[in-house]
Amino acid sequence: MALGKLTPRRFPRFATDVACRFREEGSFQWVQGEILNLSKGGFCLKAKHPPERDVTIEIEMDLLTEKGEWQRRRLRAQTVWKRGKRAGLRFLTAG
Repeated sequence: MALGKLTPRRFPRFATDVACRFREEGSFQWVQGEILNLSKGGFCLKAKHPPERDVTIEIEMDLLTEKGEWQRRRLRAQTVWKRGKRAGLRFLTAG
């Protein structure tokens, strides 16, 4: 099986294991998930029911700051792809 040519990534990715919760824009129901990798441009999300392609979500996660303190971040993102229980999303708001 031949592999296609890989496109260089715009931003480097960092493997993570960060718990998160998200909801579709306009929804009040939060869904639990896990961020598998993270970059300046977006992230890979694992969830029982990840959002469909082109869906905009609000996501909350606790991230470690440069000072070593945990800080809750709430951001908007849009699904770029979805495969099974994983989805790739791009940030719509700056982190």
